[in-house]
Amino acid sequence: MAAGALFAGCAFGQNFIARTSDGKQAGALVIETAADGNAVARYSWRDNGRGPDIVERYRLDVNGLPLRYQASGTTTMGSQIDELFERQGAPRAGARKLIRAKSLRLAACATRQ
Repeated sequence: MAAGALFAGCAFGQNFIARTSDGKQAGALVIETAADGNAVARYSWRDNGRGPDIVERYRLDVNGLPLRYQASGTTTMGSQIDELFERQGAPRAGARKLIRAKSLRLAACATRQ
């Protein structure tokens, strides 16, 4: 089942914390998904006082294919990130098959661990 269809109508959030070998928090990833299919992922990491701060906003269609993706923030060395992808029109039939095949492969890998 595609991610868009799987989570349609559900709002949820996930939080991940990254720690250094001595146990200090070095970074975090916070993902918030709204019931309307929009999602925001906030990623921050610090290593020697430097690190990326990235905010991604995206929306998937009912097949789990991206409709819109936007990333903004800064890289580890301070360069600006300002990217936007927006799909216009319907995806080709082959794209749906490729996404499904990759999704099934990822699900199979996850269940083996």
